[in-house]
Amino acid sequence: MTGRRVDYGDDTAGRYARGRSLDDRTLAAWFTAIEPRLDVRLASSTVVDIGAGTGVFARAWTGWGAERVVGIDPSPAMLSEAGSGSLPNVSYVRAIGERLPLAPSSVDVAWLSTVFHQFGDADAASREIRRVLRPPGRVFVRGYLPDHSSVPWLDRFPGADRARARFPTVDVVTATFARADFALVDVVGVEDPTRHRGAEAASWVERMRTADSFLIALTDDEIAAGVNVLRERPDEVLMPTTLSLITFA
Repeated sequence: MTGRRVDYGDDTAGRYARGRSLDDRTLAAWFTAIEPRLDVRLASSTVVDIGAGTGVFARAWTGWGAERVVGIDPSPAMLSEAGSGSLPNVSYVRAIGERLPLAPSSVDVAWLSTVFHQFGDADAASREIRRVLRPPGRVFVRGYLPDHSSVPWLDRFPGADRARARFPTVDVVTATFARADFALVDVVGVEDPTRHRGAEAASWVERMRTADSFLIALTDDEIAAGVNVLRERPDEVLMPTTLSLITFA
């Protein structure tokens, strides 16, 4: 988990909001995976969304029935995007996962979407989550795990193995939370219900070149080579992306 990180500044935040938006079918697929793993009543629960970014999941959790959602992110630009059209039971705070501005035992669910690889100190973040979570709370870690997830379009790019190496394995995430006295519930894959074509994927890569952790690991020549491969078969329907959901109690 090394290498240059995405700069989530003003320019990136807008592109991230557009490039990482999720449609209703995709959000429904994630809640289908989450719901049977909840051990709390959402209607009376507080969710902390750590690494909330532009607020896609903070808003989704309220739609799924959470009483209150607190979105945490260190980027003012991302929080500005998230705050546009925000809901009354969603609040956003500029902070990092390693220092959560929340009282002990004040939340019921901790949600971490594509953020674990961004932590400067993952052990400190897991201890903070342990501090603010009240029993029988749940921690959900959503993201790419190279030994469990699948992003097929990445195979078209030279340097793909180097990009994958930026992300933690299941064992790394599990061991980190175990040191904070969390127990692993399970690990499942969630397949993206949307099917993309080669030309769509190439355009997405060009837009997100400096706003995605996979892509920022690649050189300009590697990006150009992968985009050319995708554009050679523009109507090819690509295999779906499958990200992972790890649940801790």
